[in-house]
Amino acid sequence: MRLKHGMIALMLSGAALGSAMTGCAGSSVIYDPYWRDYHPWDIGESRFYRQWEIGTHRNHMDFYRRNRGDQRAYWVWRHH
Repeated sequence: MRLKHGMIALMLSGAALGSAMTGCAGSSVIYDPYWRDYHPWDIGESRFYRQWEIGTHRNHMDFYRRNRGDQRAYWVWRHH
């Protein structure tokens, strides 16, 4: 009985981790260190981010994988 509960907990933990890593969780909150505020990273923010990529002629890339200079450029653009 105890083994079954452990396996269930392990499977649920794995599912939650996989969901968070693939972005299926819906939205997350991201900290903007330049303006010292938080932004919910949801479908709305994703649209702004994609608009910034297109407007600045950048290839699509996950925000977290961008270098700090590109991240800062996005936040400057986003706040103005």
